[in-house]
Amino acid sequence: TISDKLNQFPLEICNIKTLSSLYIENGNITYIPEEINQLTNLCCLILSNNIIEIILESICELTLLTSLELNHNKIEKLN
Repeated sequence: TISDKLNQFPLEICNIKTLSSLYIENGNITYIPEEINQLTNLCCLILSNNIIEIILESICELTLLTSLELNHNKIEKLN
């Protein structure tokens, strides 16, 4: 679990092709980068309790994703 008030999504994570679970909770992340689609083995993505406002369509490219938690964010738009 990555937390402690991260202000942005760490793009370096998108280079870890074998990553299957990612938890970034209780931070100040405002968006999920388009590069998230590079995490082709991702099954579980937990981004609860941030301040995410927009969900990009690239998240739909995560075909192995079976668990997605975005509760307690400020989502206003799906792009």
